[in-house]
Parts: sequence; C-alpha cells; structure tokens
Amino acid sequence: MDKKHIFELLGNFIKSICDNWFVIVFFFGVLALFLGHILPLFSYKEESVTLGNVIIFSSVFASFTRWISVRGIIKKTLNEILSSKEHLANNKNFDNVWKTLVEVAIEKHNPHLTNFLENSSVRSYIPQEGELFYSSYTQHLDIEWSNEEERLVKIIETTKVTVKTKDNSLHKMPYNFVASMPIGKRWTYSIESLKVGKNCCLSQVKVEGYSTNNEAREDQFKTNYELELEGNTEYHIHRIMHREICLDYEPYIIVVSGKHTWMPEISCSTNKTGVKGAFNSTGTLEEFDTIAGRNNSNEFCERHPGLMLKGQGYILCLSK
Repeated sequence: MDKKHIFELLGNFIKSICDNWFVIVFFFGVLALFLGHILPLFSYKEESVTLGNVIIFSSVFASFTRWISVRGIIKKTLNEILSSKEHLANNKNFDNVWKTLVEVAIEKHNPHLTNFLENSSVRSYIPQEGELFYSSYTQHLDIEWSNEEERLVKIIETTKVTVKTKDNSLHKMPYNFVASMPIGKRWTYSIESLKVGKNCCLSQVKVEGYSTNNEAREDQFKTNYELELEGNTEYHIHRIMHREICLDYEPYIIVVSGKHTWMPEISCSTNKTGVKGAFNSTGTLEEFDTIAGRNNSNEFCERHPGLMLKGQGYILCLSK
C-alpha cells in the first residue's frame, strides 16, 4: 500500500465521519466531555464524561463500519467474491448474475423489450455443459446430374470438421439426417465415409430407411449416428455423403448449426451442368463473404468472417 492509497483511505474515513448524522452525534459527545472536564461547577461531571465517551466511541465506530461497508474493504471484497470465477462457476450463481445482466441491459437500453426478450433466449447462446466447439468447418458440394430428364441432381457432400472439447473425458457427437420426397420416390441418400482421425466409424451409422408420413403426405428417409469422442481435446471428423435432390421439389439444402463454429467455409461446384447455386446465411449477425467464384453461379466459395453462433447457419438453393 503506497502513500497515495493511504491518504485516499484516510480522506474517505474523514469524509465518512463528517457525513450525515455522525458529525452531529460526535459534537454532542465532545460537548459532554467538555462539560465534565472543563466546567468546575458542573454538577454531573462523572455522568457527563461517561456519556461523552460512549457517544464519541459510538459515533466513530458507526462511521467506521459505514465506511468499510459502503466505501472500503467490505464493498470491495463482496464485489470481488460476486464477480469471481469461483462464484460464477456454480451454475445457479451464474444464472442469477446472467439474469440480472440481461434485465439491466433491457431496462437501460430499451425497457419495451421487458415482456418479449426472455433471459433463456439469450442464455442459450452461452456454452452449456458438455458442448462441442467447431474450431474449423469446411463443406464442399460437388453436383452432377443423376437424371437430367427428371431434373434430379446427385450431390457429393464432403464435410471436414475439427472438434474441440473441454477435456479428454467422453463427449458424444450426434448427427441426424431427415430427407423428404413425394410418396413413392426413392431418392438416394447414403453416408459413404465417416472417420474420426484415421479411424473408420461407418459401423456407427444407423439407417432407418424410408417411411411414409401420411399427415404430411410425403415419404421420409432417416439416418443417424452418434460418435463417442474420448481421450483427447481435439478431433478431426471427415464425412462423405451422397444425396439426390430434385430441382422441382425442395431444391435446397438448409444447415442450422448446433455448435459454435469458427469461420465455416462452404464451397459448391456444379460441374458445367448448367445448375446454379444461390447461397444465403440464416440468422447470422454477419454475412458470409464470397472468397472465390461468384455467388448464384456454377462455382463459388463462401466463408463466415468470424464466430457463427448456435442456431445460425446457411441455405443453398439450386436452380437451372
């Protein structure tokens, strides 16, 4: 503690003594001591001295406790505790502080949002227990005709992801794929390759196959897998999937990420089929940048400039 800090503390202490009612009580105590010690003809010397001592001690003590609680050590210590990582590491404490932050931000900047912007909707963007982070994400779509007369294209989708986890304990990475088509159609969907590092994981793929959804009046194809990541904090995932899409029936690919993803990169090549791809982001705070080719053409590459949050993604529409 340097001299400047000592003088600052002393100044705050003196200010607190002179603040509010403390100074009035203090001077009453001094007056009582004066009557007891100075005036020889005063009849209640002992009582006056005792009362003066009590009043002065009480006023100084009250002033001191107020100083340390409002201006000094206790306030500083409480602030350090409430904002410490140890305190916020508890989920309940974090949720309480986060709720307060959201409420203060709303009240300060636009109180009209009070009944519309819920704490949970904002909280969902903050990492939760066991979540994965995509530190890199690239996806290339190679498009060719499967049946030009039926305007059916085949897409070879190659996805490479680097996944980072909090620690080397077990983390699960699920994937669910659902495709819709007119009843009776059996367009092809298959995962041709799935690797974690050099390890093949095709045995983890479960194909539920085709089923008819009578309510939606369409057929659906479903496949899924769940990778178990354990032993490291970084994993390289490689997946190749074949799919068919009809340009006359939902000719688009929609991806909504369930993970925080750093600078995802999406590229598309239609191999001189005459098919064009139009790329648009969905829900992102910043738009993707075209880093190669030209959007809404037969070949391009799009990259997000920063962190893409959960619930954000992109859509690719195909046309001829």
